[in-house]
Amino acid sequence: MQHIFLFLLLFFLFTGSTWVESVQIEDSNSPYDFDYGNIQRVLSILFGIILTRFVSIIVNAVNEPKRFKYSFCYKLVLFFTLQTVIFAWFSSSKVYGAFDSKPIPSILMFLAHMLVVLMLEIILPPQKLLDSSELIDLAKVYSSQVNKFLVFMIIQGVIYFLNMNFLVPEFWERVQPDEVRRKILVIFYPVMTIIIPSLLIIDKNHIRHNIFWIVWNFYFLYAYFI
Repeated sequence: MQHIFLFLLLFFLFTGSTWVESVQIEDSNSPYDFDYGNIQRVLSILFGIILTRFVSIIVNAVNEPKRFKYSFCYKLVLFFTLQTVIFAWFSSSKVYGAFDSKPIPSILMFLAHMLVVLMLEIILPPQKLLDSSELIDLAKVYSSQVNKFLVFMIIQGVIYFLNMNFLVPEFWERVQPDEVRRKILVIFYPVMTIIIPSLLIIDKNHIRHNIFWIVWNFYFLYAYFI
């Protein structure tokens, strides 16, 4: 089953460019307004709801520390997901601005941002578990939810790949003027959002999972401070 999934994923990536030209023609004929001002309102609601739930769980963990059994891998993926939400919000004006209000790229990016919200929702402990009096083993939460999380991450990676390399090929030049950084990102994103997550769905080795999330968290530190 995993091999079929990987084959379909690769097939989709290699054939995705065939409809790019027709999409770009449709963009110019669309009557809808996909400017950032309209999208921002919905994004603020989505991010606000999920961050409220995140803060609520943090409060529970502080008030009832003995109920939570922590896991290093879980901490890494939670920190990564939280940074992804923050990064998506604060970079959204530049990202959507690079699309020039084109409908298809804007809709796809909006879908990618919805997936970020779903990823954080998936990796948080289920509300049913929080409402119970049971011990919340975060290692078990990670093991039970990580495949769903990685599938959403791969879909998001495919959207980014299509948007930034085919639908809006000038995207990277607009959002990242530094040529060295641009070359790093063009390689880093498909590898770290599509290829390696696809392998990690099959590979259950926690050490390799830890290394993957450590690399992602270091990337965010690089993006913020270097």
